[in-house]
Amino acid sequence: MTEKSGGTGKALYVASQEGTAGKAEFDKAAADAFKAAAPGATLVQTIVAVDRAKAQTDIGNALQGNPDLSAVFSANDEGALGALGAFNAAGKKLNCVTDFGGNDEVLKDVKDGKIYASVALQFSDDTAQSFNTLVKMQADPKANGEVLVVPQKTFTAGS
Repeated sequence: MTEKSGGTGKALYVASQEGTAGKAEFDKAAADAFKAAAPGATLVQTIVAVDRAKAQTDIGNALQGNPDLSAVFSANDEGALGALGAFNAAGKKLNCVTDFGGNDEVLKDVKDGKIYASVALQFSDDTAQSFNTLVKMQADPKANGEVLVVPQKTFTAGS
């Protein structure tokens, strides 16, 4: 929103469903980052994305109550893709949408300029990391394991 709208406007946060690992921490970090990056913008509503179709319907409903909504930041691909569908169906311009997930469809939309940015989880790198860690742990089964973080790569429109 800072780059696309001068740090102002109304945004919608699309959260992951309850039971998602790290949900509370992720939601807090997202809210804190939003406030820090765009202090002149307003977060008008949060919805939960369970799947793309429901996200599209819920975002469409949010648009009815907030017709000047211009940005969406989503904790998952379903929310970002649902936002594109909802705004298109309503004939409205979505000024900025960001995503955390990065499936092939989202990355194509980033490349095409429909989605501003995606933090893409690198699952193949995570699988290799997990396998290598398990091999190391087998050598000393009584040692404490490591805390692993899924590798990520950020993609932005034009990159």
